[in-house]
Amino acid sequence: MTFSTDHQPPATSHRSPVSLTLTALSGIPLVRPGENLATLILQSFEQAALSLEDGDILVIAQKIVSKLEGRHVKLGDVQPSQGARELAA
Repeated sequence: MTFSTDHQPPATSHRSPVSLTLTALSGIPLVRPGENLATLILQSFEQAALSLEDGDILVIAQKIVSKLEGRHVKLGDVQPSQGARELAA
């Protein structure tokens, strides 16, 4: 999925037009702790026939980083506190 927008600065400006393109990478598999995120991203770029260019910004969700760091729990293992139960009621 790609989103793109072009912004034209005011006529009095001497700057070049600014362009923004957002591209969601597909093909990144479910990850396991210890896998190499950089390798997964580069493989996804290859599969999509994309490449990073100077000035590109790569945004990565915290969720995939947490999974790779092993920072997740099974919902069945969570024991809610009394306060949590009261909030949920």
